[in-house]
Amino acid sequence: VIAHYVDTEGNTLLSNVETTGQVNVDNYSTEQKTIANWTFKEMGAGSASVSGTYTNGTLNVTYVYEKTMGTLDVRHVWMDGSSEVLILAEGQKTAQQGTSYTTNPLDESTYPMWNLVTTPSNASGAYTNGNTTVTYVYEKVMGTVVTKYVEKDNHSNVIATDVTTTGQLGTSYTTSSKTISNWTFTGVTPSNASGVYTNGTITVYYEYTKTLGTVIAHYVDTEGNTLLSNVE
Repeated sequence: VIAHYVDTEGNTLLSNVETTGQVNVDNYSTEQKTIANWTFKEMGAGSASVSGTYTNGTLNVTYVYEKTMGTLDVRHVWMDGSSEVLILAEGQKTAQQGTSYTTNPLDESTYPMWNLVTTPSNASGAYTNGNTTVTYVYEKVMGTVVTKYVEKDNHSNVIATDVTTTGQLGTSYTTSSKTISNWTFTGVTPSNASGVYTNGTITVYYEYTKTLGTVIAHYVDTEGNTLLSNVE
C-alpha cells in the first residue's frame, strides 16, 4: 500500500508512505497527515480505501490537499482625537499561508500632506490562516498663512495686527483686506490673497496709504476779499 500526498495538480507535497503486509490476512491503515500551509480537500480520483486488507499487487491511496489561503489588508489612517479616519485602503490581497509579504507607507511625493508617525510592527511578515491587518498611522502636515497690513512702500510699518491661520497642505485658504482707521486700502489685491497651504509659511501683504485731511488757510479783508494766496 502506498499513501500519496499531493496538491490539486498532482504535485507531491510529502514523501510517499509505503507499507507491506500479507495478502488477504493483514489489515492496513493510512493517515491523513497535517501539512503546513495546506488543507486536506478530498481523496484522489481512483484512490484506494484509506484502510482495509492487503491484496495482491499495489494499492494507491491518494490524499489531495489545497492551499491554505490568508488575506492581507493594508490601511493608512490618521487619528482625529481617539478616532481613526481612513486616508487610503489598498484593497485586500490573498496568498497562500506562509507566503511572505512586504508593505510600504504612503509615497511622500504623492501624499506630502501626511507625515508618518507609526510604522506597524507587522509591516512585513507572512500570510497566516485568516486575515492580517497592517495599519500605518499619520498626522497632518500643516502650513501657515500670515496676513499682514502694512504701509505701501514701507512694509516694516505694520498698521494692524497680523492674522495667522493654519491648514493642512493642499487645502485652500483665503484672506481679505480690513478697514483700518486713518488708513486707506490701495485696492490692489495681493496675488497670493487666496491659494492652498504649502509646507512652511506664506506671507500675504495688504498695502495701505495714509488717509489725509486738508487744511486751507484763507487771508481776507472784512469784506471777504482775498489778501494773500491761500495756504493749503
